[in-house]
Amino acid sequence: MSATSERVSIGRLILWPSIITLAITVLRLVGELQHWSPRFFNPEPGGGGALVGISWLPLIFGIYFALKLVGASEGPASASKAILVPVLGIVLVVVGVVASTIVSKTPTPGTIVIINIAALIALIMQRYGWPALFKTLLAYAFAARIPVALIMLVAIYKNWGTHYDVAPTP
Repeated sequence: MSATSERVSIGRLILWPSIITLAITVLRLVGELQHWSPRFFNPEPGGGGALVGISWLPLIFGIYFALKLVGASEGPASASKAILVPVLGIVLVVVGVVASTIVSKTPTPGTIVIINIAALIALIMQRYGWPALFKTLLAYAFAARIPVALIMLVAIYKNWGTHYDVAPTP
């Protein structure tokens, strides 16, 4: 890191992306509760491919975070490692999914455990590709998903009939 740059504050870096993510989460919830167009606000289990949602935001904000970190001289130590480690993580998760479908064609606790172990290992691996981006994305993940988890708890308790409280069917 150069003498003229200062470390990026993860909190400041994720602040606006987190606010945008929360706003989209609330919009999605209101849209489902108000029965707006299912094309945009599908209350079916899993969300049914609704256009309004937050699952695509990490792709956009990941690029934003990466550019900000590079601009603050907090880029990866090795560009090849920063590319290779995520690719290996994706391969590991795909292998976990394939292995779980070999074990059982329908989701079972065992298949879910296999997939989650693969995903956890892939997640931990990411720290070694680009530590600053890993920490930023992890903080953003918590900022994005904690409100969703809280909404899910209330939605389940109140039986709202949204994708937040309806379990996907196998």
